[in-house]
Amino acid sequence: MKIRTKILLISSILVVLSVGLTSYFTFQYTEETIAHSAIHKMTTMLQEKKNQVDTLHARATEDLVYTLKNPLFEEYFDLPETKSGDVYKDGVLQLTQRQRELKGKLEHAIYNFQEKFQVDETCLIDTSGQEHARLVLTKTAPDEDLSSEESSAPFFSKSFQMEKHQVHVQYPYVSPDTNRWVFAYASPVVLGNGQKPAIFHFEMPMSIFQDLIKVSDGRMYVIDPKGLLVADSEYQFKTDSLSLVPENYFPPVFTVSDSDEFKNLVSEMRIKENGVGTYRDAGELRYVVYEKLPTFDWILVYEMPHSLILSGNETLDHLRTTIVVVGMVMIIAAFIAIFFISAKLSSPIRALIRACLEQNIHDPKPIEISVSDEIKDITNAINSMVAKISDNNKSLEMKNQEILLRNTALESEKAKTEALNAKLQDNMVKLEEAQYELEQQRDHLRDEVRQKTEELLKAERLSAIGQLAARIAHDLRNPLTVVQNTSRLLQTKFAKRLDDKDQENLARLDRAVYRMAHQLEDVLDCVRIPQLKKKDCSLSAILKDVMGRIDVPPNVTINIPCNDSVVFCDPEKMEIVFVNLLINAIQAIEDRAGTIDVEIHDDPVNNNFAIIKVIDSGFGIPQDGLQKIFEPLFTTKQSGTGLGLSSCKNIIEHHGGTIIVSSVVGKGTTFTLRIPKFSEYHRVPKDLLFTS
Repeated sequence: MKIRTKILLISSILVVLSVGLTSYFTFQYTEETIAHSAIHKMTTMLQEKKNQVDTLHARATEDLVYTLKNPLFEEYFDLPETKSGDVYKDGVLQLTQRQRELKGKLEHAIYNFQEKFQVDETCLIDTSGQEHARLVLTKTAPDEDLSSEESSAPFFSKSFQMEKHQVHVQYPYVSPDTNRWVFAYASPVVLGNGQKPAIFHFEMPMSIFQDLIKVSDGRMYVIDPKGLLVADSEYQFKTDSLSLVPENYFPPVFTVSDSDEFKNLVSEMRIKENGVGTYRDAGELRYVVYEKLPTFDWILVYEMPHSLILSGNETLDHLRTTIVVVGMVMIIAAFIAIFFISAKLSSPIRALIRACLEQNIHDPKPIEISVSDEIKDITNAINSMVAKISDNNKSLEMKNQEILLRNTALESEKAKTEALNAKLQDNMVKLEEAQYELEQQRDHLRDEVRQKTEELLKAERLSAIGQLAARIAHDLRNPLTVVQNTSRLLQTKFAKRLDDKDQENLARLDRAVYRMAHQLEDVLDCVRIPQLKKKDCSLSAILKDVMGRIDVPPNVTINIPCNDSVVFCDPEKMEIVFVNLLINAIQAIEDRAGTIDVEIHDDPVNNNFAIIKVIDSGFGIPQDGLQKIFEPLFTTKQSGTGLGLSSCKNIIEHHGGTIIVSSVVGKGTTFTLRIPKFSEYHRVPKDLLFTS
């Protein structure tokens, strides 16, 4: 950016800021002056409304006292028949002729009072709560409508505590006769001897008070100590469906605003007698003046928004227009002056720039400009620099020649170094590959040593357990043989004497002995090399024998295939395998209904093998359990030994076959056996799990 442009820009900014700030503060000061004037007017209006409210209560009090000064009140209650107490007939107050005459005169005086002042109801009540006269909206109530239960009225007891010509003003309530919210004014009737036989009270509609505080500009309202708006120039109070509870009829003060500033201002109003404040609502500033009323500790509040204070103020609008016009004129004049001053200041600089641009970099010449200020100093400095540049150019030419020679030698050395670096990089890559292979072999050997060590320790532990289990199983076989032979002897000897129930019990005993012997065989099969007695056997026949030896609960259905396959196997060992698989499948189904399907078919890949599948609809086996299911002593059942499936795997592998398992949790489990059908496929596994 050129110097002249900078001068123009900076000067323009300074001028605009100066004029703008001056205009802003001038307008702000004027606006604040208008706001203070408006607050003064609001305070004056508030004071006028307060005086009107005070005048309203004072006039009501004075008129009540003036009426009580009528001697008819004392004359009526000074009558002997009045002093003697109230007399009733059929629940209606009975009066003498003299009482009726005086009562008629009193009612006429009260009627004149109601005509003079805005009063809803006027009544005369004695100390028992009996009404002696009542006028509602200038209508006189008959004797039978006079209430004898006025002692429950809210003003009753407090009114009798007043002295002569003292008036009690009652907090507003709903009048039962006019069904309107009213003020109650009451004062006692005092006889010459100081007795207070009755009170005289009247009710003034609260709407008179509420209409009194209405204003044309802004909003005026009255807050009572409970935080209710008992009067509001912007709120239309209901005249029907009135609630007797003030909290349900009068709106809360925070309907004016629920901002925190307003809540703090209300708290301040309750403490101070009067004051001025502000708060923001919906982004607009509102001015508030307030003063406490002497009645009921109410607070009279007058507020006006900032926009309303400024609206219609022509002086402020004229001032704003004047400030804008003067500011624009000053800015334009400043721009013109700055333009000419900057042109004069920048002219020598432009001449210097043109002379510098015309210089030959290889053969610079001194610059000649006729000026006498700082530009002359700059020109002399540039000429001095030009002389030094000429000397330096000659020195640089000589050094450039030397550098060219050295660069040629360096290029040759660089080529040799790059060749050595490439060879070194290849060797580093080979070294890293060799190191990686050594680390892989080290990790593999470490894992293999750890695995073999764990297998060896496990084999030693299981071998010791297996030897102990073998001795225990051997000791149990003889008693089981005795029990089994005894059962069969009983079945043979007493066959004709045994009923069906005895036959069933002996059969159940045989099956129990078979299961115990079967579990002993599981133990022995896990700790010894099976001695197989192979022959060609029908798989269907073996399955039928197994079905006769196991208990199938009624909720389980076992489906045996119709097709058959003959394999070269030890039938007793294969029977052990099928028993284990079917019992495990029944236990997996538990108490719910389920099926067990047994499938037999030839291996489609190699016809020399038979495939047997046992498929149940049980709960399935979790993935972590599938990895350990053929390990000895691993079981997921509380009553299991963990040897059944390990024994099955041992038997199948010694037949030269395989056994695998697959399961889906919640759907069931499938065991798949693959065994050779002919003797030439028999093999003995190299690695045995246990040796005895």
